[in-house]
Amino acid sequence: MKNIFKGYICTHEITTLAYFLMKNHNDSSKVKYVLGELFDLFNTIPVTENILREALNSKINDYEDAVIEISSLKNEMDYIITRNLKDFKHSNVKSLSPSEFLALQNLQ
Repeated sequence: MKNIFKGYICTHEITTLAYFLMKNHNDSSKVKYVLGELFDLFNTIPVTENILREALNSKINDYEDAVIEISSLKNEMDYIITRNLKDFKHSNVKSLSPSEFLALQNLQ
C-alpha cells in the first residue's frame, strides 16, 4: 500500500523565500520557477490576522516559527516537518525532522 500525504506551507514563507532567492540569485525567472515548483508540491495555508495575533502568545520565542505553529494548529496539521526542532519544542503541533517523518512513513 502506498503512503499518501499532503504537504503544506504557510503563505508568508513563500514571500520570504522569494525575497531571499532574488537577493541571492538576482534572477526573477529562476525565482518564479522555484515558486511554481513549490506550488506544485505543496498546498498553501493562509495566514490571517487572527493567526498572527495568536502567535504573539505562543510559547515559541521566534515569531515566524510561532506563526507556523499556530497556522498548523488552526488547520489541523498532524506534524510540522523542520530541521529546526529545537525552536518547536514547545509547539502544540508535533514537530519531526525530515528523516524522522520519512522513517515514520516507512519511506527511508
